[in-house]
Amino acid sequence: MNALLQAAALLGLPLLEQEVDGKLLANDAARALVGAAPSTDLTTTVARLVGCRDDDERLVRALASARDGRAASASLDAARVVALPRAQGGVCVVILATSAEVERRAALVDAAAEVAHEVGNALSAIAGWAELGRGERQRDRIDDAFNRIETSARSARDAARGLLGAAGGRGAASAGESVATDAAALAVNVGRTLGPLAASRRVRLDTAVGGEAPVHDANGQLWTVLWNLTKNALEAATEGGLVELRVTSTPRGVRVTVCDDGPGMNAAARERAFEPYFTTKTEGTGLGLPLVKRSVESLGGTILLEGRRGGGLRAVVVLPRAGATRKSAPSAAVRGKAPLRALRETGVHPRGGLAGRAVLVVEDDAALRELVATTLERRGALVTAVESGAAAHALEGPFEVALIDLTLGDLRGDRVLADLRARGVLRGPAILATGRALPDALEAEPDAVLRKPFAIDELTELVADLTGAARAERARRG
Repeated sequence: MNALLQAAALLGLPLLEQEVDGKLLANDAARALVGAAPSTDLTTTVARLVGCRDDDERLVRALASARDGRAASASLDAARVVALPRAQGGVCVVILATSAEVERRAALVDAAAEVAHEVGNALSAIAGWAELGRGERQRDRIDDAFNRIETSARSARDAARGLLGAAGGRGAASAGESVATDAAALAVNVGRTLGPLAASRRVRLDTAVGGEAPVHDANGQLWTVLWNLTKNALEAATEGGLVELRVTSTPRGVRVTVCDDGPGMNAAARERAFEPYFTTKTEGTGLGLPLVKRSVESLGGTILLEGRRGGGLRAVVVLPRAGATRKSAPSAAVRGKAPLRALRETGVHPRGGLAGRAVLVVEDDAALRELVATTLERRGALVTAVESGAAAHALEGPFEVALIDLTLGDLRGDRVLADLRARGVLRGPAILATGRALPDALEAEPDAVLRKPFAIDELTELVADLTGAARAERARRG
């Protein structure tokens, strides 16, 4: 039994022991799930742990068998319960995750690795364009560098949102939200963004497109395809070599080809190229091509790797052609009393939209707090920015709108909101910002929830809309 206790502790498995006299013991993992004071009834406590009824026949039968001296197990909906007789009398219960839960956690680990891969790509581009922009004096080139940095940062943000959505059980955009993206224009954008990488490797990147090539792309998967294939080709190409990115369109489909003059792959390597974590590079993660393949398939297309005569590799992607090109849909989720609506990813907002409006920002991340405050001030708002719930409690206000981080270091954001409203410091709408799922019970309900990471324009437009709506409602009431 000591070995079992040690194994449960090392693996982080919830373990319960009921002694002959009825005393119930729980290890740290079990206490974390049921609280410091579990019920004195073993069946009730196990049922609470696994989320089933305490009269579930499978659970009752397994525990009864253990009390009779025979080991037993029960596969329940959310977990597997293993019940064992204790040598000195009583019952010991270990709770294991179901295979579905194990698979879900493994999928999240893979998703996290893919996000790290995408974010790493974006950071490389950001660093390259920042270096180029620092040495420029021409305004148009500086603006271009900032545009490339913004594009790369947005791709990293979208990758992070994808992982947070998977972790929180939120799926991808529905088919009804499908939008069309011009693969030709996107290819030109990708080619320009990867310009610093091409220059650093002394490789010529030749991008050629032939007219509009619309593809249905609700979740930004096309960027992932073009970016990873082109970046891989640049890294594989010989010094002084050539990488070609081509996009062509027919009435029925869009064809993307990316060619390099590097060492290429033999047939065996091409066969395994789409396996996660398989790589022929000394420093590769083996995630780029599997991510590309999954993205291509989600777009309804196919991908093929071909060897080239004379060396090198050609990637050929064929995608269904969309009927028309439309602007991308928003990716931030906003909910609450404020109506769900489309928020622009970028755009110019008039300074007067927030002019003179008192805004409170409660955010413990110093960099984000400064960015939000500076942005709102440039749009005319009167901003007070603090780092904690305690600092917010010391304010007298009044404020017309508040943006509060849900997970502050000292106090949860909804409790801060409740305090501000109770004291009359906040006299208008409130926004909770979070990258996690909301708790089931909040001490104060916000008017809207803004999912992190968010585009700064999403925030400013939401603040302007909420304060404008609040003022209009007050005017209507007289």
